[in-house]
Amino acid sequence: MKSALSVNAALDGLATLVGQDIALVGILRFEFEGTALDHFPKSERRNAEDDGPLEPSSVWLGVGSGALQFNEEQLRRWHGKRVTVLGTLLGPDEKLGGCGHFSAFPAEVLARSIERL
Repeated sequence: MKSALSVNAALDGLATLVGQDIALVGILRFEFEGTALDHFPKSERRNAEDDGPLEPSSVWLGVGSGALQFNEEQLRRWHGKRVTVLGTLLGPDEKLGGCGHFSAFPAEVLARSIERL
């Protein structure tokens, strides 16, 4: 696996990275209806545009429908901290135009592991 990418770098290369296993570094957001990885540093986060996603510098985090689930207690403690996420990068849903809650995110990562930095 290549070195870890920032969230913005992964989103910039989304067309070529979809379906690939990647490592992403960012700030964990673990909230009700807001499980995501935000770009770090915060000063480089992009603003939402009228015709784009509401969260242009974030990716939705999911674990799919298998037996793997988030350790919610651990992730609550890591909320707002820098983490590395290993997983498969997915593009936006064709029908909804985005990923995650309200399709607000331009991409999703099906996480296999999350480690605190």
